[in-house]
Amino acid sequence: MHAIENFPRVERQKLIKDTYAKILHLPGRRTYSVGIKRICEHADQIFTGEANTLDLLMQNNILASFDGSSLPPYSVYTFTDISAGFFTQAKEWFTYAPNMEFRIFDISQDGLAQGFEAASYDLILAPNVVHVTAPLKETLSNLEPLLKPDGFIILTELCSLVKSPNYIFGNFPERWDVELKAAGFTGVDAVVPDQGVPSYRLAATIISQPARKADVPEIDRAVTLLCQSADADIVKRLQLYLRDGGRQVERCRLGEEMPPKGRDIIASVGLDSDFFSEDLSPDWLAAVQALIRHVDAEKVLWLCPPFQVRCNDPRSAQTLSVA
Repeated sequence: MHAIENFPRVERQKLIKDTYAKILHLPGRRTYSVGIKRICEHADQIFTGEANTLDLLMQNNILASFDGSSLPPYSVYTFTDISAGFFTQAKEWFTYAPNMEFRIFDISQDGLAQGFEAASYDLILAPNVVHVTAPLKETLSNLEPLLKPDGFIILTELCSLVKSPNYIFGNFPERWDVELKAAGFTGVDAVVPDQGVPSYRLAATIISQPARKADVPEIDRAVTLLCQSADADIVKRLQLYLRDGGRQVERCRLGEEMPPKGRDIIASVGLDSDFFSEDLSPDWLAAVQALIRHVDAEKVLWLCPPFQVRCNDPRSAQTLSVA
């Protein structure tokens, strides 16, 4: 990026257009090419502070298009601040984003007392904000109850070898790990510095999770292997693989007996036999119909040869119709 900024304007524009044209034709890379082109075209303004990278990518909804989906990757995104004074500008920034809500939240105080629901968030993003509160343990303790047991908190905080921020904010080695664990988190599970060279680092992104675990019901280790030919090689290998994984396996032949109730099913009938052959018998059809009526709350994993990618036999696609 620095090299592009120092190029003569004409040469820089040519480089940007050539790179844009190359990326534009790569499968699934159109959005990325538009975003890169926009940043490169405004490189000089970004480095002088006249333009903001986030603002550039939010124009024409480019940023929201990176995931390639028409649906948002979240059910609700809660934007919080200690006061409502910033909400007007924030709403203008996020006009493109659906399912947004804006709420006042003082992270130095109990979040539940401020109307937030316990264990309701999958992810909390706290960029460069937690360190301004004191004490850190109490602030982090206010955030921990809001996360689901398998949720994540992502902090961006000062983490530098330079002395000046350490003198001001009192940073010390392992500080965030200690504070997170004291507040009920697992500690620093992962950290990504803002620079590769340690002496240039000023901040880091820290990831952690609640130390409490969800109440997970005991898993039934038994599974039914539904097959057509019990002697088929694929059936024997599946049975061996499942047993090595600690599963209790019971084989069940389609048309002879019904799988036990309340037990998950792995169906290999599409692999160990010619399931959709040209001479389908009435007995076969009756067996499939009976199986469909029999299955209720059981989960069924139906294995079949590929029929959408690298298809060798298109008859396998009939499995999808039955499902």
